[in-house]
Amino acid sequence: MLRFVRIADRITDILLTAFFVIVFAAGVYSAADTYHIYHSAVSREAFVYKPGKEDSSAEGTGFTLSDLSDDAVAWIEIAGTGIDHPVMQGANNSEYLNKDPFGRYSLSGSIFLDSRNSADFEDPYSLIYGHHMEGGVMFGALDSFFDEKYAKEHRKGTLILADGTVLDLSLFAVVRTDVSDSAVFDPGDLDGLLAAVREKAVYYREPETAHVAGLSTCSSASSGERLVVLFEIGSIPDPQNAAAAH
Repeated sequence: MLRFVRIADRITDILLTAFFVIVFAAGVYSAADTYHIYHSAVSREAFVYKPGKEDSSAEGTGFTLSDLSDDAVAWIEIAGTGIDHPVMQGANNSEYLNKDPFGRYSLSGSIFLDSRNSADFEDPYSLIYGHHMEGGVMFGALDSFFDEKYAKEHRKGTLILADGTVLDLSLFAVVRTDVSDSAVFDPGDLDGLLAAVREKAVYYREPETAHVAGLSTCSSASSGERLVVLFEIGSIPDPQNAAAAH
């Protein structure tokens, strides 16, 4: 009987040890997987293709967005935030949900322009999507714009197109809405967008241009709620032309 008890105890010890080893391994795998997701999202790999990085001593060496991919239509940067990414455009709005700018599988996906929009951003309303990642990664930084003080301090950005055209961005609205909101998620209707946003926005001023861009992300993985931060698009004048005008 005593021998049987000892054998049972030994089997129990082995099973418990195996259980804790499995739990530990699962934890390590989860941590490594999370690191991989966030590393992909904040990877500096694409920065050599950021327009304007032509100094060989810096990260860039004169590459262009077209060298990155034919699907790279622009580079977006909102000053003082973590938003500083290439903007891709796929054949549909699912293509870059889980694909990085190099075409590789990535849970963090890419920042991408609505497939219905023109790649030259000449539509009255251009809609740009990105995953909501913790720590302000990808479009996780959009959360902060719901603080009015933060919004006013981070009103400016730039959009550099694949042909080198530089457009300035100026914040005019911050809205929380639902994924089914057709007025906000129809890039073909600027008037409908503005009418809807005026009613829902936590921050709003009338845009002064006829072209705007919306940056959209989900508020959580299990919710249909969407955070949308809207910028008016204006061209940045050529410094030489501006000097000549004076």
